[in-house]
Amino acid sequence: MIQIKTCVALVALAFAGAALAEDLPEFNGGDLVVTANGVPQQAGIAPASVTVVTAQEIANSSASNVTDVLASVGGVHAFNMGGSASVVDLAGFGLTGMSNTLILVDGVKQNANDQSPADINYVPLSSIERIEIVRGSGAVAYGDGATGGVINIITKAGYHAQSSGSLTQTIGSFGLSQTDLNFNLAGDRVSLDGFAHSMTTDNFRSNDAERNNSGGLGVNFKFDDGGARLYFRSSEDDQRLPGSLYVNVTPQYTPATGFNQFNTDFSGTNTPGDYGSTQSHVIGVQANDKLGAGRLYFDAATREKTTMSDYVSLAAYDGGYDARTLSEDSGSLRYVLPFAGNDQWLVGTDWLFGDATDNSSGNYYSGTLPSVQTITSNKQRHQGLFSELQADLWSGARATVGGRTQRVADDMQCNPGNSGQTDCLNYKLDREMHASVRHKVSACRTRMT
Repeated sequence: MIQIKTCVALVALAFAGAALAEDLPEFNGGDLVVTANGVPQQAGIAPASVTVVTAQEIANSSASNVTDVLASVGGVHAFNMGGSASVVDLAGFGLTGMSNTLILVDGVKQNANDQSPADINYVPLSSIERIEIVRGSGAVAYGDGATGGVINIITKAGYHAQSSGSLTQTIGSFGLSQTDLNFNLAGDRVSLDGFAHSMTTDNFRSNDAERNNSGGLGVNFKFDDGGARLYFRSSEDDQRLPGSLYVNVTPQYTPATGFNQFNTDFSGTNTPGDYGSTQSHVIGVQANDKLGAGRLYFDAATREKTTMSDYVSLAAYDGGYDARTLSEDSGSLRYVLPFAGNDQWLVGTDWLFGDATDNSSGNYYSGTLPSVQTITSNKQRHQGLFSELQADLWSGARATVGGRTQRVADDMQCNPGNSGQTDCLNYKLDREMHASVRHKVSACRTRMT
């Protein structure tokens, strides 16, 4: 793991740069895009292809959730795998897009190390200020999981001209009922914002009902040269599991004459008792302040996630049960120092400490064999250092040069219990990984006089 003294040296370097740069132009974010490298930056000079979906565009669309919004953007592939969570893919990775597209809500990572899709539909559309979609690898600024790009969902917060709020009620087919509330109480130095979301639906198939509730609160503090934000979010999703349909396609039973549920019972279920639930809680803090000619950014968050599935209709068992718990602590410290014009230097460090446990069990038919149980635990310790320089070369040309080093330490322990599982192996990884970027953008402009 990266030594603490290394991180201290990095921060000291940033402070030293600030002390020597009093005569440099002060940082001005302008048209902000925060996801390209994790700090505010003008959209026109961000070192990536950036698409911004505004609150007005969301309001004018027919989208009912965040996935619908993303699916309407060119080059973004979003497909639902059942329930509220959807796979979002920016670079053609398909089902593995969940591991290669980094999804953030107000800069907080939503991807989990349990290989499940990020649940982003708990955020009401009415509480979103904008969605920033950054195409191209974000590995230098964010590390692993950002190979395809970064999506940052930015909620309404801070100091508006006046207090505001909205309440939306949606009713649809298949028993859909959805209520969304968001508000902002503005003040000179302190503001309060929050949202609440509640949705129930029976969906199309039998045993396919879903209930989703979420909410969040944020307190914002404004300083002379910066600000801070404390926030809390919680969501719960309960989903019935209709399972797969059966089609007998063996040579002696063709779909035309054999067993084909797609023809006989398309909306039915073979698992009438299966269900699952997911709960997630996040507490975090974000802050920024002027330091010399630049600006220092800090954020930290802790997240707890619990996923449970009960397969009482599992064919091979009298019942099966799977419970996963995830605990993550993450944070970053970044310093951006502007130079002449649009040139800037970014240096920072980030970390993620995660602990996950998967507890699965099942009972064989009629109790002929004892119940089986497998427990897998995984510890992740990721710490990274990165630096990136952006500079204008000449009119219409801009270069970005950066690098990242990251220490990755994973420790997976598998206890097969009495299952007799032969592929239940322990696994350890402790290595240093690197990423770099060398990017130049040129434009040819013609002026008519």
